[in-house]
Amino acid sequence: GWQQDLLEIIDADELPVFLGGNKTDPDGNPFCKTIIKHGEPVPEKYFLCNRKKLLSKSSHFQKLTVLRSSMEEIRFKITEQGSVLEWEFETKNRDIGFVVYFNSSEDCHPVEVVPKQRVDTYYGPEKNSFKCENVGI
Repeated sequence: GWQQDLLEIIDADELPVFLGGNKTDPDGNPFCKTIIKHGEPVPEKYFLCNRKKLLSKSSHFQKLTVLRSSMEEIRFKITEQGSVLEWEFETKNRDIGFVVYFNSSEDCHPVEVVPKQRVDTYYGPEKNSFKCENVGI
């Protein structure tokens, strides 16, 4: 079985007893807890399933409702070259399309600077930034 397979690549004196070898801790423990960190239960605070949405409850964030199959546009005027545009958001449920465009002026065609992607915030908020090399909208 699998223990024989291990012994073909690891010397029995180096393989712990619980894996089919001969090695024990100095106190005779076959699980070799002085050299192997065994798994333990994960504290609930690290669970990602059913994560509570926290950004919508914070006074530091603005709430924006985007209905299914609709689009919302938020414009920022970049007045200083090298400015950093930052965003952080979460969705109530499902994923959402997200893209960042740059316009050098109102009458120019937008250039996609952060490619359109589907973002799912089930496990945590989306947080990122983009350095604006030029002034514009």
